[in-house]
Amino acid sequence: MGRSLLLVRSLRRSGWEFPGGRILAGESPEQAARREAAEEAGACLGELHPLCWYTVRSAPMPAMSRGIVYVADLTFFGSPTDKGEVADVRLFSAPPEELSFKDGFTELAFQLVFSARG
Repeated sequence: MGRSLLLVRSLRRSGWEFPGGRILAGESPEQAARREAAEEAGACLGELHPLCWYTVRSAPMPAMSRGIVYVADLTFFGSPTDKGEVADVRLFSAPPEELSFKDGFTELAFQLVFSARG
């Protein structure tokens, strides 16, 4: 089976995106990544490896958002437990056309993963 990345279809934004969200009080970034993957994709992840760190400034507000993108082997995925946020869960071998964010980040993540894990 070929390599693929797990994306969720957001109900709020009507496009595909990586599962993710905020780090809760007392959580490590790794714990948050596992929790968000489980909630949004019903996913159980193997060992996490940082792919990249990012900072996003959202206009018109000066607030910055920082995060880490992890890659991991997927040991299982199924139905999201957060039914109010996610409409669908799928594996993709290339970025889908309908993305929640049109900033090029998802396409870059696909390029990084497929070139790094050669």
